[in-house]
Amino acid sequence: MEAFDKYFVDPTFIVDDFHGRSIGCIWCHGGDNSSMNRDVAHQGLITDPSAAPSDSCTPCHQATVENHMASLHYDTGGMFDAITRRAGDVSNAKFAKIQTGFQNHCATCHASCGSCHVSRPSAAEGGFLEKHIFQKTPSIQYNCTACHSSRIGDEYMGRNEGCLPDVHWLSEGMLCQQCHAVEQLHGTGQQYDNRYQTMPRPQCVDCHDVVDDGNAFHAHHAEPNREGPDFVGASLTCQVCHSGRYKNCFRCHTGIDDQGLTYFQTDSSVMNFKIGRNPIASDLHPEDYTVLRHVPTTPDLFAFYGENLLPDFDVLPTWKFATPHNITLSTSQAESCNACHGNDEIFLTAADLEDDEVEANQSVIVNGAPQPLSE
Repeated sequence: MEAFDKYFVDPTFIVDDFHGRSIGCIWCHGGDNSSMNRDVAHQGLITDPSAAPSDSCTPCHQATVENHMASLHYDTGGMFDAITRRAGDVSNAKFAKIQTGFQNHCATCHASCGSCHVSRPSAAEGGFLEKHIFQKTPSIQYNCTACHSSRIGDEYMGRNEGCLPDVHWLSEGMLCQQCHAVEQLHGTGQQYDNRYQTMPRPQCVDCHDVVDDGNAFHAHHAEPNREGPDFVGASLTCQVCHSGRYKNCFRCHTGIDDQGLTYFQTDSSVMNFKIGRNPIASDLHPEDYTVLRHVPTTPDLFAFYGENLLPDFDVLPTWKFATPHNITLSTSQAESCNACHGNDEIFLTAADLEDDEVEANQSVIVNGAPQPLSE
């Protein structure tokens, strides 16, 4: 079967969809609409117009495009910022090798406008959502979790063996957009180093008031920087008490095979749960402790492209601030005070680290669990 035989555009696109009815094909895709010969008509064809949204989408959606081009969805800036910081001196020739490796293996997670509103993202092998009919609201299955699958999607929908779905999905069937505002997804025009800086950002307290609600755990641990005789503990992110086991990935390596195809390989993932010190403590995230998720970065991530390309690898931890999408009201670590206090297994310690990541994680590990409390 020829490639063009695999594409089907619903004829109603020309009649019912505003883009087909009012704009037509060549506005976005180029080509020659004066010829009925396929080869002639397709000369200069642009297969993904929104890969350059300033050309195709700006005339109607100028503000959205301008904001989106600075967003983490579009420019993958969060990943590149972390790689850049581990690279150290970006002025030397080695950095060009890192950029090549990043473009080959990491930048494929880039999302264009069409990746959400017309097709499945290229990282999920593409394909029209509804025969080229534009979708105002992306599909949680074919768009959101097509990219954010192995961690967020599997956690949220309870696909990990022995793990419950997130209560927001199980009880309410909540979609991603109900917590993640369109301004966060499209971007606001401001560039951010990572997703935990983006605004507006979802917060549990947007819906759940935990101040003076009569819950002893909240009174002791929910409010950062609280002072006074009633506050007896360090502040925790909500996930410390309300998250369960989640997926952690280890040791990614990249390269190009004998056929010229790029690849990446990781060790087997592990389902576990670890509490540690907050690596991004700030006014936005002032808690003392949080759950941490391991990312598969290694000092030899780009070894295929050159030696010692990440000399400042230890500048960032490999156990990162995490917000698992597997929230439940009751968890084993919150059954009682001493289900957490004295439970070394759920805290990140030096014993959990690989030899080449010990220095990188000194700021987030703890010596062990807090001392048990007397009954």
